[in-house]
Amino acid sequence: MENLGPKIKRLRNNRKWTQEEFAEILGYSDRQIRRLEANGSNSLLVLENIADVFNISLEDLLFNEDIR
Repeated sequence: MENLGPKIKRLRNNRKWTQEEFAEILGYSDRQIRRLEANGSNSLLVLENIADVFNISLEDLLFNEDIR
């Protein structure tokens, strides 16, 4: 099972967004994005916001390995 941090990084890279661009889209600091991609842990609200940005469900973000 793919860890959440690398999965978020893969989804971001698939959209050709830098960490800074992704942070701006979410309204977070690029430091928060670096930490999130490094260890994948964060609040449920942050994860829901990330799922919304990628236009996927929270369930897909957390459990679907095939999501692009």
